[in-house]
Amino acid sequence: MLVRLKFKKEGPIRFVGHLDMMRTFQKMFTRAGIPIAYSEGFNPHQIFSFASALAVGVSSESEYMDVKLTEDVAINVLIEAINLKAPEGIFFLDGVEIDNKETSAMASVVAATYRIEVLNSIITEDMLSAMMSQETLIIRKKNKKGKINDFDLRPGIINILLKDKHLIMTIANGSHFNIKPEMVLEKLLALNDLNYVRCDYRFHRVEIYHDHNGLRPLLEVKLGL
Repeated sequence: MLVRLKFKKEGPIRFVGHLDMMRTFQKMFTRAGIPIAYSEGFNPHQIFSFASALAVGVSSESEYMDVKLTEDVAINVLIEAINLKAPEGIFFLDGVEIDNKETSAMASVVAATYRIEVLNSIITEDMLSAMMSQETLIIRKKNKKGKINDFDLRPGIINILLKDKHLIMTIANGSHFNIKPEMVLEKLLALNDLNYVRCDYRFHRVEIYHDHNGLRPLLEVKLGL
C-alpha cells in the first residue's frame, strides 16, 4: 500500500533541519507501530520520502510525503496512530492511497506558495509592480558544481502580491526549475537599495502544487481527483 500524507510543521521544530527530520520521522513511525516497508540490501531503511525539503526556520501548513506500507491500513487509523507519537509541532492532517505507478510526490512538485510576514521592513505595491514589470531579474547563483552563474528569477515567479503586511508569492519549486522565496525577497529589496536582514521576515509555506490540469495541491492526485 502506498499513501500520500499531508502534515503541518510549526513552532520550534521548524528549526530542525531536513536530515534530522528524516531521523525523527523514522523513530515516529516505529513508535507508532506503522507497518512501514523497508528497502532491501545490506542497510535497509524505511521507505518514505518528502515532497520538498523545507528550509530551516520555515513553518508550513502543507507538507507532503509518500509512505510505503506492507499492509493495508485505513487512512484515518494511520493518521491517528502517527499523531499520537508525533513530536510537538508536527501534526498530520490528511492522506490518500495512491497507485504504485503514480509519480512520486518529490518528482511531482512544480510550484509552491509562501507567505512572508514583514516584521521590520517596508514593502509596497509599487515595489512589487516595478519588479514584475522587468523582463528579467538576474541574480548570481551557485550551481551544484560550485560555479557561480547568472540566473533569471523572473520565469519562476508565478504570482506575487501584498496582503495585510504579508508578502504572498507563488514560485517555481521542484527538480526542473526551483527558486527560493529568499531569492525573490532579496532581489526585490536590492532593486530598491535595501538590505536583506533575515530576522525582519517570517517565512511560512502555504501550499505545494503539482501540474495535473494546472496548479493543484499535491494531495489531489489523479486517483479520483
